[in-house]
Amino acid sequence: MPHFESGLPRGLAGELAHQLYTAVSISPRFDKAAAGRARLERGGNFLQHACRTQGAFRFERAVKQEAEAPANHHVFMPGGVADEAADVLRLLAISVTRY
Repeated sequence: MPHFESGLPRGLAGELAHQLYTAVSISPRFDKAAAGRARLERGGNFLQHACRTQGAFRFERAVKQEAEAPANHHVFMPGGVADEAADVLRLLAISVTRY
């Protein structure tokens, strides 16, 4: 399986091992962030022209990613640590909204 961004002949793919994750997105200027808990609905490799480790997630409330996310990418951490992540972001003087 090739790497989707570089076109090199090898790419890495993984499996998401947990059901509950915390998602965090931080703006490019590091002044805004969003954090929330999400449950994995399915994992796999759905799109050939995207990251190799993919997942479909359901947040605790309806989320409009394009309108609410401060950036295009998210970091997913195993477990429900959104409160802790928000606390750390606030300590860094980053404004946080919750998903």
